[in-house]
Amino acid sequence: MSEASQPGSHSPPSVTAASHPVNQEVQSITKEVNFKVLSVMALDTIIGYNAYQSLATDQWSQQAVETITTNLVKLNKPYKYVVTCVIMQTGAGAGLSVSSTCYWDKTSDRMCCFVGYL
Repeated sequence: MSEASQPGSHSPPSVTAASHPVNQEVQSITKEVNFKVLSVMALDTIIGYNAYQSLATDQWSQQAVETITTNLVKLNKPYKYVVTCVIMQTGAGAGLSVSSTCYWDKTSDRMCCFVGYL
């Protein structure tokens, strides 16, 4: 009897990152859904070439997550989505606006957020 087959001896299965079932599913989803195109189209429509405007960024980011989520749902895929948009000013002042939305089964799905600072 080899060491791996002896009772109480556990050898981890040989799984590479690329062959892991979760990674394969993610790769499959990204092939089906061009997230980059959906995001760029939404942001071009909502923000265009406007400069950073602190009073407008909350509305822009909220509209972006809603538009992108709506477009993902229209694809009719059996997936749950969490869409987050961060609009950040570069240079002096460095303003920041963050919006997030979720598309899931409200009766059974849950989310937990933790924000920590080091």
